[in-house]
Amino acid sequence: MGEPESDPVRAAERLAESFEGFTSQLSRLHRSGTRNRVVSGVLALVVAALGWVAWQQRDTQARLQQVQSAAHANILEGCAKGNADRKRDAAVWHVILHVPASAKPATRREAALLAGLVARKDTPRDCAALYATNR
Repeated sequence: MGEPESDPVRAAERLAESFEGFTSQLSRLHRSGTRNRVVSGVLALVVAALGWVAWQQRDTQARLQQVQSAAHANILEGCAKGNADRKRDAAVWHVILHVPASAKPATRREAALLAGLVARKDTPRDCAALYATNR
């Protein structure tokens, strides 16, 4: 600091200059602090957004698994209903293709051939094997 000023005007001018420098420095610190708060706020928003995206991803995955499970159950149910329909169709064809013992051998052969085709057509499907999932 040095010796005290003998001229009070000069001392006042130096004090004013010092005060202006101090004010300028406080202003820079304030702007810097504001910038830091803005950057911190933006980072907080980014982290919150990433957290929200991660939560949405997890929620979407859970919904997808539910939909896939429901779809798989529907497929198995449809396959089982198809097997029930095949069983009913086979019973109807069995009645239709019934040939009395007095029928000609050619008629019995044709009925047996048709019965074989019906049996192949109406063979139940192995739903569990056809629609197995790799879980």
